[in-house]
Amino acid sequence: MLLLWLTNVLDVGLHQTDRVLSQQAGELVLSATTVRAEPGARAASRSSASTAGRSSAKASLIQLGCPRPGPLVSTASGDVHWPKNYSGSISHCCHLAVAATSRDHLSIGVDIEAVQPFSPRMIQLMSAPTEGLTAAPLRHFHPDTGATLRFSAKEAAYKAMHPLGMAASIREIDIEFHEPGTGSGTFSAYGPGRARSTGAYAADRGMVLTVCWLPGHSSS
Repeated sequence: MLLLWLTNVLDVGLHQTDRVLSQQAGELVLSATTVRAEPGARAASRSSASTAGRSSAKASLIQLGCPRPGPLVSTASGDVHWPKNYSGSISHCCHLAVAATSRDHLSIGVDIEAVQPFSPRMIQLMSAPTEGLTAAPLRHFHPDTGATLRFSAKEAAYKAMHPLGMAASIREIDIEFHEPGTGSGTFSAYGPGRARSTGAYAADRGMVLTVCWLPGHSSS
Protein backbone atom coordinates (compact mmCIF):
# COMPACT_ATOMS: atom_id res chain seq x y z
CA MET A 1 0.00 0.00 0.00
CA LEU A 2 2.81 2.44 0.84
CA LEU A 3 4.49 1.90 -2.54
CA LEU A 4 1.20 2.37 -4.39
CA TRP A 5 0.61 5.66 -2.57
CA LEU A 6 4.13 6.95 -3.28
CA THR A 7 3.85 5.90 -6.92
CA ASN A 8 0.51 7.67 -7.23
CA VAL A 9 1.94 10.84 -5.71
CA LEU A 10 4.84 10.82 -8.16
CA ASP A 11 2.60 9.97 -11.13
CA VAL A 12 0.17 12.76 -10.43
CA GLY A 13 3.03 15.13 -9.71
CA LEU A 14 0.77 17.27 -7.56
CA HIS A 15 1.20 20.17 -9.97
CA GLN A 16 -2.21 21.60 -9.11
CA THR A 17 -1.83 24.40 -6.57
CA ASP A 18 -3.14 23.57 -3.08
CA ARG A 19 -4.21 20.08 -4.09
CA VAL A 20 -3.94 17.49 -1.31
CA LEU A 21 -3.84 13.78 -2.12
CA SER A 22 -4.96 11.56 0.78
CA GLN A 23 -5.27 7.79 1.09
CA GLN A 24 -6.07 5.33 3.86
CA ALA A 25 -3.33 2.75 4.42
CA GLY A 26 -4.52 0.33 7.07
CA GLU A 27 -4.76 2.23 10.35
CA LEU A 28 -2.95 5.26 8.89
CA VAL A 29 -4.01 8.10 6.64
CA LEU A 30 -1.27 9.46 4.37
CA SER A 31 -1.55 12.85 2.71
CA ALA A 32 0.69 14.88 0.41
CA THR A 33 0.64 18.30 -1.18
CA THR A 34 3.01 20.55 -3.11
CA VAL A 35 5.46 22.91 -1.46
CA ARG A 36 5.17 26.16 -3.39
CA ALA A 37 8.24 28.31 -3.98
CA GLU A 38 7.91 32.08 -3.95
CA PRO A 39 7.94 33.74 -7.40
CA GLY A 40 11.51 33.93 -8.64
CA ALA A 41 12.83 31.61 -5.92
CA ARG A 42 14.69 28.44 -6.91
CA ALA A 43 13.45 26.51 -3.87
CA ALA A 44 10.59 26.75 -1.41
CA SER A 45 11.20 28.52 1.89
CA ARG A 46 11.07 26.73 5.22
CA SER A 47 7.84 28.52 6.09
CA SER A 48 6.24 27.38 2.81
CA ALA A 49 7.27 23.80 3.52
CA SER A 50 5.84 24.06 7.04
CA THR A 51 2.54 25.45 5.74
CA ALA A 52 2.25 22.70 3.12
CA GLY A 53 3.05 20.03 5.73
CA ARG A 54 0.31 21.26 8.02
CA SER A 55 -2.14 21.33 5.11
CA SER A 56 -1.36 17.67 4.49
CA ALA A 57 -1.74 16.88 8.20
CA LYS A 58 -5.11 18.61 8.44
CA ALA A 59 -6.37 16.71 5.41
CA SER A 60 -5.30 13.43 7.05
CA LEU A 61 -6.98 14.32 10.34
CA ILE A 62 -10.24 15.30 8.64
CA GLN A 63 -10.28 11.98 6.76
CA LEU A 64 -9.84 10.22 10.11
CA GLY A 65 -12.91 12.01 11.45
CA CYS A 66 -11.34 14.89 13.36
CA PRO A 67 -13.84 17.72 12.70
CA ARG A 68 -11.65 20.66 13.79
CA PRO A 69 -7.91 19.90 13.54
CA GLY A 70 -7.02 23.40 14.73
CA PRO A 71 -3.84 25.31 13.88
CA LEU A 72 -1.45 22.39 14.70
CA VAL A 73 1.00 24.57 16.61
CA SER A 74 4.50 23.40 17.54
CA THR A 75 5.57 22.60 21.07
CA ALA A 76 8.69 24.06 22.69
CA SER A 77 10.69 21.06 21.42
CA GLY A 78 9.49 21.64 17.86
CA ASP A 79 7.07 18.70 17.76
CA VAL A 80 3.53 19.28 16.49
CA HIS A 81 0.82 19.40 19.15
CA TRP A 82 -1.75 16.93 17.78
CA PRO A 83 -5.44 16.87 18.77
CA LYS A 84 -6.31 14.61 21.70
CA ASN A 85 -6.43 10.88 20.80
CA TYR A 86 -4.72 11.49 17.45
CA SER A 87 -1.07 11.09 16.54
CA GLY A 88 0.81 12.20 13.48
CA SER A 89 4.00 13.26 11.79
CA ILE A 90 5.05 15.58 8.95
CA SER A 91 7.97 15.54 6.52
CA HIS A 92 8.93 17.54 3.44
CA CYS A 93 11.51 17.13 0.71
CA CYS A 94 11.97 18.75 -2.70
CA HIS A 95 8.49 19.81 -3.84
CA LEU A 96 6.46 17.47 -1.62
CA ALA A 97 5.12 17.70 1.93
CA VAL A 98 3.69 14.52 3.43
CA ALA A 99 1.86 13.69 6.64
CA ALA A 100 0.79 10.49 8.37
CA THR A 101 -1.91 10.45 11.06
CA SER A 102 -3.75 7.83 13.11
CA ARG A 103 -6.18 7.30 15.98
CA ASP A 104 -4.83 3.82 16.71
CA HIS A 105 -1.13 4.44 17.30
CA LEU A 106 0.56 6.00 20.31
CA SER A 107 3.09 7.79 18.11
CA ILE A 108 4.00 8.01 14.40
CA GLY A 109 7.01 9.14 12.43
CA VAL A 110 7.09 9.78 8.68
CA ASP A 111 10.02 10.76 6.47
CA ILE A 112 10.42 11.43 2.75
CA GLU A 113 13.85 11.81 1.15
CA ALA A 114 15.43 12.18 -2.27
CA VAL A 115 17.97 9.42 -2.86
CA GLN A 116 21.50 10.70 -2.22
CA PRO A 117 24.97 9.20 -1.86
CA PHE A 118 26.26 8.40 1.63
CA SER A 119 29.96 8.13 2.28
CA PRO A 120 31.24 5.35 4.58
CA ARG A 121 31.90 8.05 7.19
CA MET A 122 28.32 9.33 6.99
CA ILE A 123 26.96 5.80 7.36
CA GLN A 124 29.20 5.23 10.37
CA LEU A 125 28.05 8.46 12.02
CA MET A 126 24.35 7.62 11.69
CA SER A 127 24.68 3.97 12.74
CA ALA A 128 24.12 2.53 16.20
CA PRO A 129 27.26 0.86 17.65
CA THR A 130 25.66 -2.61 17.47
CA GLU A 131 23.82 -2.08 14.19
CA GLY A 132 24.36 -4.57 11.39
CA LEU A 133 25.14 -2.70 8.20
CA THR A 134 24.89 -5.47 5.63
CA ALA A 135 21.10 -4.98 5.29
CA ALA A 136 20.67 -8.04 3.08
CA PRO A 137 16.97 -7.27 2.47
CA LEU A 138 18.05 -4.06 0.69
CA ARG A 139 20.59 -5.76 -1.58
CA HIS A 140 18.40 -5.43 -4.69
CA PHE A 141 18.43 -1.62 -4.35
CA HIS A 142 21.22 0.61 -5.63
CA PRO A 143 23.65 1.29 -2.73
CA ASP A 144 22.62 4.97 -2.63
CA THR A 145 18.95 3.99 -2.37
CA GLY A 146 19.72 1.46 0.36
CA ALA A 147 21.69 4.01 2.39
CA THR A 148 18.96 6.62 1.97
CA LEU A 149 16.35 4.08 3.07
CA ARG A 150 18.37 3.34 6.21
CA PHE A 151 18.70 7.04 7.02
CA SER A 152 15.01 7.68 6.33
CA ALA A 153 13.93 4.72 8.48
CA LYS A 154 16.01 6.11 11.33
CA GLU A 155 14.46 9.55 10.89
CA ALA A 156 10.92 8.12 10.94
CA ALA A 157 11.72 5.96 13.99
CA TYR A 158 13.27 8.93 15.79
CA LYS A 159 10.15 11.02 15.14
CA ALA A 160 8.01 8.24 16.62
CA MET A 161 10.24 7.57 19.64
CA HIS A 162 11.65 10.98 20.59
CA PRO A 163 8.39 12.61 21.78
CA LEU A 164 7.99 9.68 24.22
CA GLY A 165 11.55 10.00 25.51
CA MET A 166 12.67 6.73 23.89
CA ALA A 167 15.57 8.06 21.78
CA ALA A 168 17.75 11.16 21.89
CA SER A 169 19.30 10.80 18.40
CA ILE A 170 19.09 8.60 15.31
CA ARG A 171 22.39 6.98 16.29
CA GLU A 172 20.64 5.36 19.26
CA ILE A 173 18.23 3.58 16.90
CA ASP A 174 19.00 0.19 15.37
CA ILE A 175 17.10 -0.63 12.15
CA GLU A 176 16.39 -4.24 11.17
CA PHE A 177 15.01 -4.57 7.65
CA HIS A 178 12.78 -7.53 6.80
CA GLU A 179 12.59 -9.35 3.49
CA PRO A 180 11.03 -6.92 1.01
CA GLY A 181 8.62 -6.98 -1.85
CA THR A 182 9.40 -5.12 -5.05
CA GLY A 183 10.27 -1.57 -4.11
CA SER A 184 8.84 -1.79 -0.62
CA GLY A 185 9.09 -3.68 2.65
CA THR A 186 8.93 -3.47 6.43
CA PHE A 187 11.39 -2.94 9.25
CA SER A 188 11.71 -2.93 13.02
CA ALA A 189 13.37 -0.08 14.90
CA TYR A 190 14.99 -0.59 18.31
CA GLY A 191 15.80 2.26 20.66
CA PRO A 192 17.69 2.26 23.96
CA GLY A 193 16.42 -0.41 26.33
CA ARG A 194 15.10 -2.29 23.30
CA ALA A 195 12.15 0.04 22.89
CA ARG A 196 10.64 -1.20 19.64
CA SER A 197 8.58 0.31 16.86
CA THR A 198 7.39 -1.08 13.54
CA GLY A 199 7.78 0.53 10.14
CA ALA A 200 7.28 0.28 6.40
CA TYR A 201 9.18 1.75 3.47
CA ALA A 202 8.84 2.35 -0.26
CA ALA A 203 11.23 3.56 -2.95
CA ASP A 204 10.37 4.80 -6.43
CA ARG A 205 12.01 7.08 -9.01
CA GLY A 206 14.64 8.59 -6.78
CA MET A 207 12.42 9.12 -3.73
CA VAL A 208 12.04 7.05 -0.57
CA LEU A 209 9.23 7.14 1.98
CA THR A 210 9.25 5.57 5.43
CA VAL A 211 6.62 5.42 8.17
CA CYS A 212 7.22 4.13 11.70
CA TRP A 213 4.71 3.68 14.52
CA LEU A 214 4.22 2.57 18.10
CA PRO A 215 0.86 0.81 18.63
CA GLY A 216 -1.66 1.38 21.38
CA HIS A 217 -2.82 5.00 21.35
CA SER A 218 -4.21 5.94 24.73
CA SER A 219 -7.90 6.86 24.63
CA SER A 220 -7.78 8.75 27.93
